[in-house]
Amino acid sequence: MSRFLAAHLPLFRLERCGHGADAPVALIAEQKSALRVLVATPPALAQGVAVGMTLAAAKARCPTLATELLDAEAEAVDLQALAERLSLLSPLLAALPPEGLTVEWGGDANPVAERAALRRARQRLEGLGHRVQIVIADDPTTAHLLARWGPADALLPPGGAAEALAPLPLAALGLPLEDLALLGGLGLRTAGELAGLPLSSVIGRLSPAGVAAHRRARGRINPLPLAAPAGAVELCLRLDLDDPIEEAEPLLFLLRGLLGDLAERLALRGAAATALTVSLHLESGATQELRLRLGAPTRDPNRMLPLLRERLHRIELGGAIGALSVEVAEPAPWSPPARDLFDRRRADEARASLLARLHDALGATALLRPHHVDRHRPERAWAGEDPAPPPRATQGPLEAALAEDPVQEQMGWPTERLPDRPPLLLDPPRTLELRRGEGGRPQVIHLDGRWQELRDVCGPERISGEWWEDAFAREYWTAHTDAGQRLWIYLEDGQCFLQGLWD
Repeated sequence: MSRFLAAHLPLFRLERCGHGADAPVALIAEQKSALRVLVATPPALAQGVAVGMTLAAAKARCPTLATELLDAEAEAVDLQALAERLSLLSPLLAALPPEGLTVEWGGDANPVAERAALRRARQRLEGLGHRVQIVIADDPTTAHLLARWGPADALLPPGGAAEALAPLPLAALGLPLEDLALLGGLGLRTAGELAGLPLSSVIGRLSPAGVAAHRRARGRINPLPLAAPAGAVELCLRLDLDDPIEEAEPLLFLLRGLLGDLAERLALRGAAATALTVSLHLESGATQELRLRLGAPTRDPNRMLPLLRERLHRIELGGAIGALSVEVAEPAPWSPPARDLFDRRRADEARASLLARLHDALGATALLRPHHVDRHRPERAWAGEDPAPPPRATQGPLEAALAEDPVQEQMGWPTERLPDRPPLLLDPPRTLELRRGEGGRPQVIHLDGRWQELRDVCGPERISGEWWEDAFAREYWTAHTDAGQRLWIYLEDGQCFLQGLWD
């Protein structure tokens, strides 16, 4: 089990520029077509300066206000350098812009060792001239919330997240404005009051971010090892439910939050998912497992959720669900999708999503991509393989030389005309009755229970071979029927067979 130390430096963005907390100073940046206040020192706040206020309004409230213009790139570099000064505690650390630091270490919670770590971190950061508040907890989210919004340094016992978060205002949980307005209208003001609501009354009324905040307020968080090496990040998340769920829609609502957490872990690991395993843990003790193919590697929850929704709506839940988990069954290296001039995704990504849905609906063996096989018999001249994107052809020396030919550039090289073949082949071919006319050309055929006259008859094309295995010799013809069908028939050993047709 990992424990996390979170440090919040409320004035870091000004302290790094050499400003102290005893003078009215503000950090400003251009936002919404105006210079606005991002951070202000306590003396500035006492004179009416507020975050988000325009510089003109802030100067009107505090004429002696000194300002510092934001340099985001230099600020990020300085914060990372400050985080590295805490490497004496653990090599697993991270900077959380704009004013947070995280340190992680493993092992059981040891109050004596953790109090010493808190004291050493405070001494190091204050010695560098920074005001700081520090909290140690089971997960970095809880630790940072309490470091920013709590009254003082804190050392949370294992499992004490919900109790520690309860007094914090709802605004500390990062709720959207619509959710804050709804909860405020119900008279809720603190994280503890939100945690007191049953899950069934939250789902469908709050946004996905609001449901995630409800889980956070209850201390139900899947800790993300923000500072851990990429390979150590587990790609499996579990959510235990306080109130059982028996319907698909509330289940999808919770799965959306889990997929968002999973996307963060995939990003940290530099990986993407090609398949998911979703386990529904029933109250009866049984587990209902769904395996889902995603097509092209992705870590976008908005691409995973529609496939998951389609699958859930086609199955019958085995009972009330008390917990659920999501695991990346087949992680793959992540490569950002290529974009064209208009920032659209490549066509092969949409194709991959379609193939994933068809695989999911029809089964893994029902979908194949045909390719040519070097055989004489038409019904054996192809084979099926997994419909993955075909490999991109490479240009050899000959092709490169021909590409420079000026005649080819103007006229193009002639290509061999391939014989016309129907897209629908019958295997085995279908035996038909045939009457031949003058010169042995097919004239009338018995098809679909009646005799039909053939028109536009073309042929013959003679195909033979494979004497080493099963010799054959056929005479192929193409023709149109009275009904407008275009047939591909052949004659062999005095019999007529329908080999294929054009749809």
